[in-house]
Amino acid sequence: MFQVKILLEGTFSLRDLNPQISETDATIKTLNKLTEIGMINIKTII
Repeated sequence: MFQVKILLEGTFSLRDLNPQISETDATIKTLNKLTEIGMINIKTII
């Protein structure tokens, strides 16, 4: 996780708000995909 954070690291400023929003959305989507890949699929049997 540390390596992923270093790759996707960035700082925010008020000058470039729109590109930062796009980058943040892309970062969140990437982290969600990586989390989803690592999750174990569990089936509930009732």
